[in-house]
Amino acid sequence: MDTERLSSMSKLKVPSLSHVPKVSIGLPVYNGQSFIHEALDSLLAQSFIDFELIISDNASTDKTSEICLEYAQRDCRILYIRQRFNIGPVENFKFVLDRSVGAYFLWAAADDLRHPEFLKTANSILDRHLEIGLVFSNMELKDLGSGAKIDYLFSHATTTNKFVNVLFRISRPCSSLIYGLFRKTCVREMQIDCFDYFDIYFGLWFQLRFSIAVIPLCMYTAGTKSNRVPYGLTGKYLNPYQYLVNSNALLWAELKPPASIILLMLNIYYAFKASLAHNRQIRSNNSV
Repeated sequence: MDTERLSSMSKLKVPSLSHVPKVSIGLPVYNGQSFIHEALDSLLAQSFIDFELIISDNASTDKTSEICLEYAQRDCRILYIRQRFNIGPVENFKFVLDRSVGAYFLWAAADDLRHPEFLKTANSILDRHLEIGLVFSNMELKDLGSGAKIDYLFSHATTTNKFVNVLFRISRPCSSLIYGLFRKTCVREMQIDCFDYFDIYFGLWFQLRFSIAVIPLCMYTAGTKSNRVPYGLTGKYLNPYQYLVNSNALLWAELKPPASIILLMLNIYYAFKASLAHNRQIRSNNSV
């Protein structure tokens, strides 16, 4: 894959380029000029500084390249890569993961923000608890148009009972879990794929294979363009078929009956319920 690698030394007191960082942050972006300034500032303001930041610009046509180059010239932790052609969102997510060297990994979005203590807190949890594979936090939703914010309390169980934990993941899914800090060795065991609800599958997979820790503070802000209705990766409308094939196979493999059967049925119910609601809203938006 043809890429252009651009990075430079920083005047900041950060780890040298020869140092293998503890954490890798991957930021896939396409035409993110409107908000990427704030996203980069929030990452570079982290109190935990032992990280690399890999930006993969998916052949943006706006000023994203200029902005990222400016930041790369200021901080040696930033590796800016511009794709020669658009490789698609999923391949861009995989690209930054494959280029990373840290033991822990974080996907970042160009319109999201992090509390300055997020990396330090999440890193400490992973260091102390080897059974935990993913660390997230409570979050807020920010309307990128109006600036209005809404608190989002991340629902999770605090028990060691796998059935209860998975029940929470199925009944209260959170697509933003994919933006948590996780052990790279864990995610290497899964296939990063392109299907609707893959981000929901990601959280379910982690819940079944490893423990998930949630920081009980609002340390993550997800940018949203007013309307939170998701659209399908593989088409205009959401299709839960491939998600159900993969997730139900996972449930059947990881849990024994009757727990697996109960969760299989609930998984089908909630997936179709969500799809019907979202697709109804999409049709409504299209008719306006």
